Order: sequence, then structure tokens, then C-alpha cells
Amino acid sequence: MVVPFCVVPDHEQAAEALDRPGEAREFIGNAYRHCRPILPLGARCGALERTALSSKLPSGEADTGLLMVKHAEVSDALPDFIKAMAMHRHFTRAMDLTPV
Repeated sequence: MVVPFCVVPDHEQAAEALDRPGEAREFIGNAYRHCRPILPLGARCGALERTALSSKLPSGEADTGLLMVKHAEVSDALPDFIKAMAMHRHFTRAMDLTPV
């Protein structure tokens, strides 16, 4: 399955899906491994952090393809997410598959 990008909404069903192993976690993990842009919103940022996805690269720099929008409005994050989608993939994130 080709995953061009991933937006994780901030609502109760998303929380339930991410808090247990399954298809939602696998889908997001595949997007991460394939260096695709990911935009988790609100409380879902914490859920993603528990799945070993990091918004920091091994160099310590911010991962421009993983935009954690915790307290900002979605509209504030959209210009950066559009830039991330335009890049198609974020190969600075490329890594061995075992950490995810």
C-alpha cells in the first residue's frame, strides 16, 4: 500500500485506535518508515510519541516531515504540512526499520 501522507485527527476514536496495537499503528509506522509526511493533531502527539516515532532526527534537528501540533491551531500548521507534502519524502529520517 502506498501511503502518500498521514494526518492523525484529534478525536476519541483516533485515541482508541492508537492506544492498542493494530492497523492504525501499523499504517502510521509504515508512513514513518517510508519517510512520508505525518501530521498528528492535539493529544494524538502523545500517543505517537509512545509508539517510538520521534519528531527529532538522530542529529537532534527537527524532523520537518513529522509536525507535532499540540497546542496550535490546525490552520497554523497547514503551510508547513503543505511544504512537507511537496517534498514527497523526508529522507533525512531514513533509518534501519527496527526502531519503529
